[in-house]
Amino acid sequence: MRQLSLGKYAGTAEGDRLLGAAMALSPQTSADAMALTIPLVYAALFANAKISINPKSLALSAPSSGTLKNLVADGATDSMFVCLESIRDEGSRVFLTCDKGGHENFVKIISWYGKKEGRVMTFNR
Repeated sequence: MRQLSLGKYAGTAEGDRLLGAAMALSPQTSADAMALTIPLVYAALFANAKISINPKSLALSAPSSGTLKNLVADGATDSMFVCLESIRDEGSRVFLTCDKGGHENFVKIISWYGKKEGRVMTFNR
């Protein structure tokens, strides 16, 4: 319960990864909307467990939209390093799928053949 008494978000590495994953699993949800939703989910969890808490402390201890955006970026970075290790360790050839033209001329999908998995692996931006 120490997290609730700090008056600001102070996440753990595991909690940060889980929140980043939640954001990544719902890309259509804005960081602002998720920042409003997370304290409600916390409140529902405590209410269902019949644990009395101060709702204001939940709101203050939840991550801001900026923090959530950073957690998504951190998760994407972690994922890219895992992919890089797989590609490098297996000496795989990499294929890039890109959009053409304008400022959208960026890699959209990175794919390679994973020898351990025996299938084509992908990393979507």
